[in-house]
Amino acid sequence: VRIERFADGGDRPTSEIWQLYDLQGRLDAAIQTTPDGKFAVLTNYRTRQSCRLVRNARGELETVETWSI
Repeated sequence: VRIERFADGGDRPTSEIWQLYDLQGRLDAAIQTTPDGKFAVLTNYRTRQSCRLVRNARGELETVETWSI
C-alpha cells in the first residue's frame, strides 16, 4: 500500500509511506521517506526493529541508527 502525505496543503507530497502486508492482512513492514529521498525510516514488524536510513555519497540509502520497537 502506498500512502502520500500532503502536510502543507500543496500538490506535492511531504512524505511517502509504503506498507507491506502478509497474506493474512497483517502489517509486515513499512518505510517512510522524505520527498527528496535523502532520509527514510524502515520498520520491520516481524522482527520488531526499526532503522533510520540516509543517502550516502554514492546515492545509496544506508543504515545510520537502529532500535527495537
